[in-house]
Amino acid sequence: MKRITTPARLPDDLQTLPEIADLIKIEPKTVYRWAASWLPVYKLGARCLRFSKREVLEAIAKRRINGAGE
Repeated sequence: MKRITTPARLPDDLQTLPEIADLIKIEPKTVYRWAASWLPVYKLGARCLRFSKREVLEAIAKRRINGAGE
């Protein structure tokens, strides 16, 4: 997970875990598991995860192209 510890420029399209789960039509707990391994995520605090919509969609497309996760 990417952990933001100093002020940084964050993407403009950040979304919450439930929003990303709804976007890609999966359960929130699946998004959380994927974030722990391969899905790009910004950890802004102990319990604050945010996802860039663009980065998530690119990661999923790349994973489909490479055929991983089957």
